[in-house]
Amino acid sequence: QHRKAADMSSQGRHSEAEAELRQIVSTCRQVFGKEHPDTLISRSNLAATLAEEGKYAEAEKENRAVLAVRQEVLGAEHPDTLLSRNNLAAALQELERHAEAVREYRAVLAVRLRVLGAEHLDTLDCRNNLATALNDQGKHAEAEKEHRAVLALRERLLGTKHAKTLASRNNLAAVLQ
Repeated sequence: QHRKAADMSSQGRHSEAEAELRQIVSTCRQVFGKEHPDTLISRSNLAATLAEEGKYAEAEKENRAVLAVRQEVLGAEHPDTLLSRNNLAAALQELERHAEAVREYRAVLAVRLRVLGAEHLDTLDCRNNLATALNDQGKHAEAEKEHRAVLALRERLLGTKHAKTLASRNNLAAVLQ
């Protein structure tokens, strides 16, 4: 069912994907309970689909609910909890609540730096997200500095032609523009 919903979403059939995911979430809650990893993954997928539909307030609400359960069950530093915080920050960014998004990204980044290190790909993704949020907030110099740092690390770790390296180059160009 998840694959079916993902296919619908990739085809732009977001409302159908949302309906499918709501059914999956309902079934998972009944069968596994609200704290089961499959239920939380399903809810996270639903939140992502809501965001793809432009339903950012609903996506924020769903991301907050998933985050609360993951923090309680897995702890604040678990990778899934950090992913939920990142997803929440993305929803806040789409809602143009840039200061809140920046705070969330900074909190996630602090943990990832301490736990994973500065060169871990998840840490770099978080720095990239933070830089984009800073740019959206109008803090262009700080965003440029972050994007340059991420680009340099991605070039060294992934090579100059990797998709994430090219995305970093594009993000830097957007800030400079």
